[in-house]
Amino acid sequence: MSRWGALDRREEREHVGSAMNEGLSRGGGDQRPRVPESKPEEAGFGANVREPVSLRERAVSIRPSERAALVTLGRFRVVAAEDLVKNLYGRDRPLAQADFEALRRQNLIASASVVDRSGRETRILTLTRDGYDVARKQAGGGQRLYWGFGKPSEALHDSRFYRAFLHEKNRLAAEGYRVRGVRLDSELKRDYFSRLNASADKRSYRDRQTEAAREVQLPVIEGHAVFPDFRIEYEDGRGDIGRVDVEVASDHYHDHHIATKVSAGFRVYGSTDIARRFGISEGALGGGGFSEERSAVLLL
Repeated sequence: MSRWGALDRREEREHVGSAMNEGLSRGGGDQRPRVPESKPEEAGFGANVREPVSLRERAVSIRPSERAALVTLGRFRVVAAEDLVKNLYGRDRPLAQADFEALRRQNLIASASVVDRSGRETRILTLTRDGYDVARKQAGGGQRLYWGFGKPSEALHDSRFYRAFLHEKNRLAAEGYRVRGVRLDSELKRDYFSRLNASADKRSYRDRQTEAAREVQLPVIEGHAVFPDFRIEYEDGRGDIGRVDVEVASDHYHDHHIATKVSAGFRVYGSTDIARRFGISEGALGGGGFSEERSAVLLL
């Protein structure tokens, strides 16, 4: 479990309380186009050329690197600031810090700190409601976006999704696949339960459950649909679509919970402690393919 720290008390007063509700974009269906990945090496990424964006009662201005940060935060809801510096910004810390300050000054992002059991503090970022509106305009209707810190007890866990995503994105790229988009568990659950509860026929719950899970491409284990933390959708050179389901395991996960996720075929990421508890040596982690693999616990 984690607790909120006091990295920026003023920002937490202004944003954390009001941003606890999660925002979800409403556009598109399963076949909607997805947002391409932004990369620091793209032309103009760090250019100081600002584009005005109109909000409900005011206008803001953002540059390409800030746009990429907003869309990335919206895609995963919460991300550790240091992970953005290292990966999105290619370790260009001055540019990242300048962007974070500009986005905070315009009330487009909020920051807080979470402290884990060992006392280690992690600074995390999320979109505000205005930031969500700006990111949605930049991303279009293809990628569902989120805003707000959600539950404080889950913030640190959720902030690690981006790191796990990057591991999988690199694995996919090495095999010639391109990422099309990401679907968080809340989107998958909404899709699954809307299908499960929409049927008005008299079939048994088990039959309706099986059909709904098949349509959303979820496994059913011990009578329950099993959801990953997030799903990556990708395509190959021919345009064929595939998926990778990813779980980020916290240290408080029970072994049975981890075993269920592994048996579901998910890519499970966790700490060295989790791998040790699960009886997997570090040298055995991360090997083999991933498309149909019954995954082991991978170091995050």
